[in-house]
Amino acid sequence: MSQIHVFWDVQSCPIDISIILPVLREKGYHGRVLFRPYLPYQGDEPLLGYRDDGYARVPSIKVEGDSYAAIARMLLDILFWAMNHDDLPQNLILISQPSKDIDIVIQALERRGFNIIFKPSDDEVTSHTINDSFESLCKIPPDTANQTLLESPCRTITDVSRKLKRSPVIIFWLVDSCPSNPYEFRNKFSSTLEDKGYADYESVTAYVEEGKNSDEVINVCRKSELQVRLAPEGDEFGKFSLMLLDMINWTQASGAPFNFLVISKPFRDAMCDSVFKDVKSRGFNVLFEMIDYMVTFGSSLWSAKSILDTSFSFSSQELA
Repeated sequence: MSQIHVFWDVQSCPIDISIILPVLREKGYHGRVLFRPYLPYQGDEPLLGYRDDGYARVPSIKVEGDSYAAIARMLLDILFWAMNHDDLPQNLILISQPSKDIDIVIQALERRGFNIIFKPSDDEVTSHTINDSFESLCKIPPDTANQTLLESPCRTITDVSRKLKRSPVIIFWLVDSCPSNPYEFRNKFSSTLEDKGYADYESVTAYVEEGKNSDEVINVCRKSELQVRLAPEGDEFGKFSLMLLDMINWTQASGAPFNFLVISKPFRDAMCDSVFKDVKSRGFNVLFEMIDYMVTFGSSLWSAKSILDTSFSFSSQELA
């Protein structure tokens, strides 16, 4: 009976919370409902009743700034919460106005096995109030909701990951600029893969546009055994094309399947989808990491964003 975490932008989406618990129980959710209200710094506290056994609440989070500040803070909190709670299936409700940033975060969570019970919908905003649409838009629990850790859909413990966890890892890194300290990057990557039960990486290739780094930085990277592939400057798909070519070559040259890890900002590309599908059909494990949102392989050891900051100024909280 996992808790249901409700992240709520109070100002943009007022809702009668008394409807939430009955709907969730009817849908088959039996965990406690934990509310996290977000509101402007000078905003009035919402009148909420939390005496029912099924409800719990953290203090309201008041945010200074414009109308987007509360949403930005809420999304940041969701990501930190997710970083530390993806070892078991989790349930989340997000009550807010729809936006592109929210869509990206939701997509990242869903790809990592989080159950998004309710999320902002353009249809709901244009044609209904949330009170009217909450029941119809709430998802029923997935089949995986009550599974154990080894059966959950988290990206580190899929069937293919379990099968290939001792196989080499090939890393494809689509990055804006090369790290200035690649040796530290390699050490962090090796230790994290080991902590996650994977074999060490066999190859790391950074894909960057020409002109984004000095020759000196590129040479330092190559001396550290971080391979660098240069795409034509201004070519929107240049890095993708090089990555796919290398991935196909690895697939053809390998005598046995292993793990591909793609570290990149979110992207949509039909050719990439086609190649990934073909690679998976041959038994390879394709893992993804979105730079700005989650920690690699779902642990709070270090984040992919920290890697791409290239400074590696880890605080004690980041390494906790």
